Amino acid sequence: MACHASPSCPHRPLTNDDSRLIHLISLLLRPVLWYWSRKARPKIQDTTLIPGLREKVKVLWGPYAVPHLFADNEDDLFMAQGYLHAQERLWQMDFNRRFLTGRLAEILGESVIPWEEISVRFKDKTTVDLDHFVRLMGIRRAACASLRVLPEEFLHRLRAYSEGVNRYIETHLKSLPVEFRLLRYNPDPWGPEDCLTIGKGFALFLSTSLFTRLTIAALSDKLKGQEDKMKSLVPSYPEWGPSITRYHPEPSPEVSQDLLRFINGTFGQSHWAPGGHGSNNWTVAPWRSSTGKPILCNDPHLRM
Repeated sequence: MACHASPSCPHRPLTNDDSRLIHLISLLLRPVLWYWSRKARPKIQDTTLIPGLREKVKVLWGPYAVPHLFADNEDDLFMAQGYLHAQERLWQMDFNRRFLTGRLAEILGESVIPWEEISVRFKDKTTVDLDHFVRLMGIRRAACASLRVLPEEFLHRLRAYSEGVNRYIETHLKSLPVEFRLLRYNPDPWGPEDCLTIGKGFALFLSTSLFTRLTIAALSDKLKGQEDKMKSLVPSYPEWGPSITRYHPEPSPEVSQDLLRFINGTFGQSHWAPGGHGSNNWTVAPWRSSTGKPILCNDPHLRM
């Protein structure tokens, strides 16, 4: 049966009646959503009592709502930072944590995912499929493993930061961001492993090594007994290249760009192409600015 022939099919195109109904529901819900959102707005004035702080922490917001923290000790500084992050971005923090630990289906159910935002390989896949893939990747396991070997000074800072996040959650269970209310759940406590999970998630999406390693593994299996040919496909660092590490890798005479061209050709047409990652900054010179001052802009290309 064709997809458009089934009224219950999740891929059924929207009709004019559907659009009018959605618009009507939106109008009816808008006052409720506004009220809930109003209760969850960040607090940027007055004094806030945060259990666990040893000294006072001063926070100043600039004209663009960027907070600047001033504390007498590092523990208070990181704790206040965690509190402010939760105040501003608790929903995004929790949603990214769920995404990177394979727990989206717990709150979204088994539904079709917007694969265009992730990868063409997830076309027609569900949240359960995505959770399964993320757990296979082991981002959470890698974060927990890193936590066990982290220097104590860094672990101490992550604990202070996490404590700040949890103080906000504990004191705002009745005024959480509207997404928690719509999905009818409360966020779990935050821990140092969650910070590392977010960091490793960004590292995964900014890296193309997954494709490279899978391709090399496939080529290696294809070229069994032809080690020289395989070696010629693996790019090595050129002798003339600058060294930015403490050691200079041994140059190989079999330098080739074949594999890189192969990777670009294979994945260049996909929705998860290596060339689309990374971030950059750009500036406007003071003599080109209406204020006579330079302007610095950040241009992130981050899937999360």
